[in-house]
Amino acid sequence: TRKESSAASDVYKRQALCRLERDDGLRFVLSDTECRLLEVFLNHANTVLSRDDLLSLTQTAGRHAEQAFDRTMDRQVSRLRRKLQDPAREAETIRTVRGGGYVLVSRVTPHDA
Repeated sequence: TRKESSAASDVYKRQALCRLERDDGLRFVLSDTECRLLEVFLNHANTVLSRDDLLSLTQTAGRHAEQAFDRTMDRQVSRLRRKLQDPAREAETIRTVRGGGYVLVSRVTPHDA
């Protein structure tokens, strides 16, 4: 059916997004949580997102928000930051905004597949 086809397409897109290659040639796979987090950052590039924003925006349909500790999101962002950061570049890709949250500090250009 059309609904099943759309769901399958969403899974395919997510799988494609979760396999990344950095500018330095290093390839890696993101966990499902890291993938959702990256999607949120890409959709809200250069916008400060609080932990609560990130938690609510990374929830998927049918999954209820877990009672997460503040540091849980910090750890997820830290893991994603490590994978995205090119050691040859000093600038951070995901910056911590004290008292505010996190921001993806990068120019995001949509890519038509």
